[in-house]
Amino acid sequence: LVEELTDAQRSLREKRFLHFAQEDIDSIEITEGSRKIILHRLEQDQWRVFERKGEVEVVQYEADPKVIGNLLTTLDETEAEYFVLDAPVEKDLNSTGLLPALMTVKLNQKSGDERILLVGKYYEDDLLYAKSQKAPFVYAISDSLLESVVLNPLHYRTRLLAPLAKGATIRKIFLRDLD
Repeated sequence: LVEELTDAQRSLREKRFLHFAQEDIDSIEITEGSRKIILHRLEQDQWRVFERKGEVEVVQYEADPKVIGNLLTTLDETEAEYFVLDAPVEKDLNSTGLLPALMTVKLNQKSGDERILLVGKYYEDDLLYAKSQKAPFVYAISDSLLESVVLNPLHYRTRLLAPLAKGATIRKIFLRDLD
């Protein structure tokens, strides 16, 4: 137990427990309860957003590479603020909201390897329980992560209008607040 605690303390000193190379990520799955979206990298670094609507229908959008880049940077730079538990048992994981996790972010790499971040309940005011699925340690991380990890596919959608067909003109534009 003393060796595990020493390893956990060393890991906390490193702070970035989800470290990965952005160029190796080919898809991101964000799940919260029964809701799920998938961000998938296609050829030439183009990203698509996929959302399941109902049981059968899948909707997809072209994704904004800057928004995806910001998401990956935020995930890569997520740091442990506090070390909370070194060897949590099932009861601990249930009470922290990590079993089942309130939110899961799965990063799939081109090599087939994956990194999974489990996000749980609030630890304190602006801190959340979190852990990497592969490591036993539970940490507290800043809730600012939730600003980048959004479960709305329109958040990731490219915000540019597609080129119009030759001869087409725009006569009216309507803006709607989707919220």
